[in-house]
Amino acid sequence: MKRYMMIWTFLCCCFASLLAVTPVLEDADNAFLQKKYKEAIRAYETVLQQGENADIYYNLGNAYFRVNDLGRAVLSYERALALAPADEDVRHNLEVCQAKVANQFNLPSEMFFITWLRNLVMHRSCDAWGGYALFSLFLSLLAFGIFRYGRALRLRQVALGVAVLGVLCFVFCNIAAAWNWRSYAHDDRAVVVEPVALVKDSQPKAELIMDLQPGVVVRVVEETLRGWMLVELPNTKTGWLRSEAIEKVKPAVQVPVETAETAVLPAENGENSKDDDR
Repeated sequence: MKRYMMIWTFLCCCFASLLAVTPVLEDADNAFLQKKYKEAIRAYETVLQQGENADIYYNLGNAYFRVNDLGRAVLSYERALALAPADEDVRHNLEVCQAKVANQFNLPSEMFFITWLRNLVMHRSCDAWGGYALFSLFLSLLAFGIFRYGRALRLRQVALGVAVLGVLCFVFCNIAAAWNWRSYAHDDRAVVVEPVALVKDSQPKAELIMDLQPGVVVRVVEETLRGWMLVELPNTKTGWLRSEAIEKVKPAVQVPVETAETAVLPAENGENSKDDDR
C-alpha cells in the first residue's frame, strides 16, 4: 500500500509541475509573438529552471537573436543541439549566429574522414544509436536463423552476409552511442556571453592576448576559486578570462522538462523556422 501511495504522490507532483509550467510557457510564446522579446526571455528561462527542453532552448535562442544578444543565442542553440542533435532548424540557426560572430579563427586542418565520422556520430542522439544497435542485433539474429535452418543455398548465402553485416552495424552503433554519450557527459565547452579580454595569466594586469566578443565557443581547461578560467580557443590557443563572461553549454540542471505542446516560434532575419514544416 505504501508503494502505491509513493507512486501516486510522484504522479501528482509531476502533474502539478506540468500545470505550473504551462501558463508560463504560454505567456512566453505570446510575448514572443507580440515582439516583447525581453519578456519572452525571462519567461523561457523561468520554464528552463524546471529542467531542459530542446524546443524551449530553440525559442530562447530566437528571442536572444532578436535582441542582438549573439552570445546567449549561440549558447541556447548549442544547448538545444546537445539535446536534439538531428534538428536541422537548430543547426541552421546556430550557423547563422556563428557567421555573425566578430572573432573568427583559422581552425587547424583535420582529415576529411575524421570530420565526416564525427559529424555522423554527433548528428544522432545516444538513444537513437542505441535503437539502431538493437535493430541491427535483431536483424543479424533473424538472418542467422535463416542461415541455420534455411534449405536454399542462395538464400543461406545472402542470410549469412546479412548476419555478418548486422553484427558489424551492431558494433559500430554501440561505439557511436558510447562516443556520443561521452561527448555529452563530459562536455566542457562554454560560450562567451559578454565582451572579455583573454590574457596570458590569471592576474588583473596580465598581458593581453586578444579581446573576445560574444558568441565564441571555447573549451574550459581549468577553473580557479578567484573567478578565472583557463580556456582553449577554436584554434587551440589558450588563455585566461573572467568566469562571469562565459557560460557552460552543459547547464547545472540536467532534468528534462515535459511541457504541454511547446510552441516552436517563427523566425526572422535569416533564421530557420520549424513552422515551415507544418
